[in-house]
Amino acid sequence: LDNVGANTAKLSFKLMEFAQANINNNIELANEYISVRSIPDALEVQTSYFKRQFDLFVAQVGVLQTLTTEIANENTMLSQVR
Repeated sequence: LDNVGANTAKLSFKLMEFAQANINNNIELANEYISVRSIPDALEVQTSYFKRQFDLFVAQVGVLQTLTTEIANENTMLSQVR
């Protein structure tokens, strides 16, 4: 049971890190919009944001996949020991 709590905490902390990274990306977008002087500039800022957000999403999915696989493997090994 302690293992379940520890794994839940690991997953929760990782999800909080993801949320913080997404918030930081949104703040960066807002800061970039402040300097926009034309529609083409706005489109460039928006395009850059979408690329950053997609790259961040892909990286986060990879980390989440690795973490959940580790947790599943750990739980499988523990259940076989019992």
